[in-house]
Amino acid sequence: MFQMLMNGIRGIGRLFSNEYRRYSDVKKPSSRDGSRGHCAVPPVLCKLLLVAVMLTALPVYAQLQPTFGDAMMTSDRNTIVNWTQPTGVVVQNVSITYIWTCAAGSRPYTLPVPATPPAGATTATVAGFTTWNNVGCPENANPPNFGNISLGYQVNGTGPVLVVSRSYTFGAATPPGLLACTLAATPSSISAGSTSTLTASCSPGVITEVFSYAWSGGTCAGTSAATCVVTPSASTTYTVAGINSAGTGASARATVTVAPRAPNPSQTVAPPPANQSAYTVTTGQMPTAAVTTTATGTLGNATLIVTLDLSRILSGGSFAAQGQFAAGYNIYVFALLPSGVLGLASPTFITLSATRGWTVLSLPVAAYMEGLAQNATNLVQIEILRGLDVTGLVGTEFYVGYGTSDTEMLTSGRYRGVYKVQ
Repeated sequence: MFQMLMNGIRGIGRLFSNEYRRYSDVKKPSSRDGSRGHCAVPPVLCKLLLVAVMLTALPVYAQLQPTFGDAMMTSDRNTIVNWTQPTGVVVQNVSITYIWTCAAGSRPYTLPVPATPPAGATTATVAGFTTWNNVGCPENANPPNFGNISLGYQVNGTGPVLVVSRSYTFGAATPPGLLACTLAATPSSISAGSTSTLTASCSPGVITEVFSYAWSGGTCAGTSAATCVVTPSASTTYTVAGINSAGTGASARATVTVAPRAPNPSQTVAPPPANQSAYTVTTGQMPTAAVTTTATGTLGNATLIVTLDLSRILSGGSFAAQGQFAAGYNIYVFALLPSGVLGLASPTFITLSATRGWTVLSLPVAAYMEGLAQNATNLVQIEILRGLDVTGLVGTEFYVGYGTSDTEMLTSGRYRGVYKVQ
């Protein structure tokens, strides 16, 4: 358009020159004509001069000479538009339109681009067909391979909308592949009652659009969006997988860790668990009737006493008949401290000795009482805690066992859980 405008101005100049020479041969203008404000040249030349002046004063709207990058020819369906930004001219109100051709006819599709590129901008990159899902050409599984693309724009935000266009032919589309996703939890560690936002990011994102997500874990199960906000009451692991036309990709996972609430020292201590399933070690075979557990006080001042009925420990003398305990047996007391308690990096067993108190368990396990007669029928009280602050021991489990040795006790399962701090 710019070249056509310049050619028109040059044509007007040639007409002016020819007409002026022809007129000069017939009549020379008088000074009177000029002094009266009349045109001192033929009337036709006056009109040509006026048109030339008007054309010269018009803004040059066709100065933009865009080129369409070759990236639009590849399977990523991107379009890169470049142009020269003349001095004093700002390209504004840019829009790009694809008109594709399919069996159902031409379908226009306007791609989103900045309505007003920054002053001095010379490039617009547009992600093409990122929302393609048989829209526009429902009979086609992929975008059509040919059509037309046009660029509309204004200079300095005024004047007519100018359009530059070109035809295009796409290369072969790359078949979509399964999506690879990552999952991030922000924050990954929370206190009870707080929330965390899980965000899935899948790639590649331009060629193979993410249509939906498959979540599992807690309240995220069944969610199809890329994000999920959770308020777990306990530490929970969540997974997500991206789903596109190629299928479901591999799952990514993230864990939201919930820090336990700080114990209240004034809280009354809990009663002992009713079932062995509440303990970590559930395989003990010590008779239930042989043990009585008494927990009193508060978490800040707790007392724990376990009473053993020796007459019932050997199950009514059945072991005595076999002579297993003719030489006597031992009583063992031990506890399992969970990770985090007292700064421990992993769960740790400790044992209670009548002479040395609580120590880290080692083999052979130190006995609390030794050499008990197999026919003993008295009651034995074991003072495990006395006026102790156990707010830092929440989750600790206490066990009592018996046997001719530590190995015999563990092998035969002669123990049971007697209390859990909670």
